[in-house]
Amino acid sequence: MTWPSIQDLCPPSGYRPDHPRRSLATQVMAAEQQRRLLTIIQQAQLGLDYQPMLQTQPDLQHLIHQIQTLMPAALTTPQRHLRLNQSLQAPLTVDGAERWMDATVNLGYQRGLPKLIDWSVRRPWPCWADAVKLWVAAEHFHRTERLNLNQLKLVVIALSFTQRPQSLVIRWNHQQHRQTQARIIQQLVNGDPVPAPKEDPELLALLDIRSIPEIAL
Repeated sequence: MTWPSIQDLCPPSGYRPDHPRRSLATQVMAAEQQRRLLTIIQQAQLGLDYQPMLQTQPDLQHLIHQIQTLMPAALTTPQRHLRLNQSLQAPLTVDGAERWMDATVNLGYQRGLPKLIDWSVRRPWPCWADAVKLWVAAEHFHRTERLNLNQLKLVVIALSFTQRPQSLVIRWNHQQHRQTQARIIQQLVNGDPVPAPKEDPELLALLDIRSIPEIAL
């Protein structure tokens, strides 16, 4: 049994205002930076002092300040309401064989309903990785909790070193779900990445994008 993941389906992405194609070294640095950012949020959740890390890493201090601006609860919400780095799985039949898709996401819970949360240095609009995460999450929660996929959404905090942070909310529906599933199957059958448009007009039509003072969990 194989377990394709987000990394298998989606090329590394991030906010690249000047360099449309990043080098492998830059991609590795971005992944490490994202890992350190998540570590700080995890320390904050546990009530540990994360200031020493920020003092030695001013770049992360800037990103944490942006998160505090748009989603201050991310640093104070207990683990029962904000679960970081959760692995979700969903089955998918491809050419008569069952495959299991895997996605690692951050989950915020409000009134018992999960929502996906992503804070990273990235462009403030939907990407293919967002659609894959939403597809996996929708299948996972429908199978485990009978959640209607229309109840699912992804909250994105798009961080930047050079611009103001922006937020967007991508709400999921049946049409997007079917289209994403078809594209995933095409990738798995062909064995090659199927890039989505940088600005997917169908996803853009579904999202609520704006700069706002704060997003609640």
